[in-house]
Amino acid sequence: MFGGQVLGRPIEIVERDVPNPSEGVKKAQEAVEKLGVKFFFVSPSSPTVLAVSEYAAKQQVLLIGAAGADEITGKSCNRFTFRWPVATWGAIREVVPRIIDVYKAKTFYTITPKYVFGEDLLRNTQEVLKAKGLTSLGNSDHPMGESDFSSHLTKHGRQGRLCLVPQFRGDTTNALKQANMSGLNKAPVLHAFGARV
Repeated sequence: MFGGQVLGRPIEIVERDVPNPSEGVKKAQEAVEKLGVKFFFVSPSSPTVLAVSEYAAKQQVLLIGAAGADEITGKSCNRFTFRWPVATWGAIREVVPRIIDVYKAKTFYTITPKYVFGEDLLRNTQEVLKAKGLTSLGNSDHPMGESDFSSHLTKHGRQGRLCLVPQFRGDTTNALKQANMSGLNKAPVLHAFGARV
């Protein structure tokens, strides 16, 4: 880190846990107003990145957001906020058409998290399917941090079609493990960012 300095000024890293958007803004305010922080890195919650982004723009401090919601660099974009990962728009359009080509599936069922990131994943997936003339049989949404995906996977099993699981972090792991343990992997169950059970 350039000897721990930038332009002759020392670098100090301040870490805070931010479990939700309001706490994220509160911690950002404390960092700016009490510690003089000029640069933030916020991850991985889209709602928290969006909330802190609004505050960062007002304070004219830089924010790098490691979250996928399209709104971050879409309608809520500002010149003080930058995105680290690809937006859901790009991620879905890169991966879902490849899944379609490989599995030659015509109908799909999706399981998505119920918050801004998951809603963007679902919307983009539905747009890709519609553009290709394919059918979405439905979607099962769940809260972030879901531990039991059995009811969601049972809905997929009744549909008997390829299932896309656009998820993130621990939700992905739980959903795919439970699909494998339940035997639903006989009908393809895929994570829309490339992992397969």
